[in-house]
Amino acid sequence: MAGHQEVTQRISLETDHSPFVMEGGSITGNGKGTVIVSKLTRHRNPYMQVVEIEEELKKLSGSER
Repeated sequence: MAGHQEVTQRISLETDHSPFVMEGGSITGNGKGTVIVSKLTRHRNPYMQVVEIEEELKKLSGSER
């Protein structure tokens, strides 16, 4: 089975690396710059403050808030 790096290289997909941990279903967006995540996101990233989580989400998703 190919790893994610091999797959992204094969299809010329640009990726970003982040130590941020999320689960499927724990994030949603409204398509207008707002991202909403579950409280579980904080538990999956105990080394990060809420402000750091918000900033990382903005960076990764291109959202405003």
